[in-house]
Amino acid sequence: MIRPPMASHGMIDPLTSGRAWRRAGDVGPPVDLYETAAAVIIRVAVPGAEGASMTLTIDEDHVTIRGETLQPGARWTERTVVHWQEIPYGKFERRIPLPTPVVREHSKAAFKNGLLEITLPKPTARSPRTVQIEIS
Repeated sequence: MIRPPMASHGMIDPLTSGRAWRRAGDVGPPVDLYETAAAVIIRVAVPGAEGASMTLTIDEDHVTIRGETLQPGARWTERTVVHWQEIPYGKFERRIPLPTPVVREHSKAAFKNGLLEITLPKPTARSPRTVQIEIS
């Protein structure tokens, strides 16, 4: 049983306003993006997801994460009353622009406790090449 909207109390109903992955125009889970001297690091909060249910695509200028989180409703019975629900469930996709070039072939991803961390190494700086000038 889902309770009626709370609009009459001057409140936003958490049962109908925040269950989808759509927030502020974005589709997908919240993302942190960091850049160090050696790498670009992306952290994605995906509560309830299974690591195997996500795919990661790394392009030249962006990273795309796709996946799905399943609602725990399978464990609920007819007598279950949901009083509050803000955790989003369902399919998601998130496209994250990269601030600098990365070496895609050496990228790594790890998923633990609902947090996906992607490490994208930056190319190493090339040292200048000295060319001998032949004088004829």
